[in-house]
Amino acid sequence: MDKHLLEQLKKMIAESNNIVVLGGVRMEEECGINSVRMENVAYEVEQRYGYSPEEILTPSFLQNRVELFYDYFKRYVIQLDKMLPGEAHVAVMRLEQSGRLQAIITRSPFGLYQMLGSRKVIELHGSIHKYVCPKCKKEYSDVYVASSNGIPYCQNCKVALRPDLALYGEELNNTRISKAAEFVEKADVLLVLGASLNSYLTKHLLKYYSGNKLIMINDKPCINDDKADYVVYGRCSEILPQIM
Repeated sequence: MDKHLLEQLKKMIAESNNIVVLGGVRMEEECGINSVRMENVAYEVEQRYGYSPEEILTPSFLQNRVELFYDYFKRYVIQLDKMLPGEAHVAVMRLEQSGRLQAIITRSPFGLYQMLGSRKVIELHGSIHKYVCPKCKKEYSDVYVASSNGIPYCQNCKVALRPDLALYGEELNNTRISKAAEFVEKADVLLVLGASLNSYLTKHLLKYYSGNKLIMINDKPCINDDKADYVVYGRCSEILPQIM
């Protein structure tokens, strides 16, 4: 690992008062949380249900096969026992507490930054900690859903609850997207953590960034890495504490 580069990045971050983080799914995978795209998880899901995670996590599957949807969701998505922030999240939180971080933009629905007290998170895909009755709009927690017997129903309407998530095939919340784009456009330093520059999260938002301090930290090389101004390969949990 290039120590000179790490010192350069540390100085750059320390001198900036307008930093934005784009946090990818590998941040959560480093904490032991299973991503639906992980090959071993996808294989296990297909063996158990006969469907891929991408097929199950759709509006039509939730509507037509709600019992199977929630069996999968409670078994593979609501991972309450694993949801603990890692060293990378702690480092980002320190940056927020210093006043230099303006926003954390993430596709992750697990809320690890909020567990540390962050107030600057934009969850583009929503949250697995919130569930809503489609009829009366009453909200329920992940604990309520995880402890339910089979399908989680609204206590008032007896209607199956819906996760506060953008499922596959659904459009993301325009307000969140616009807010994220605005932060990226104004950013001095843009930190892409645990995501490639070819992922949906970065590909859509990078077009709003016009600065020259795009820093990417990821565990392995990917397509379009050369578009970043600075690249460090390795685990975010090991690198971030050294530069923040």
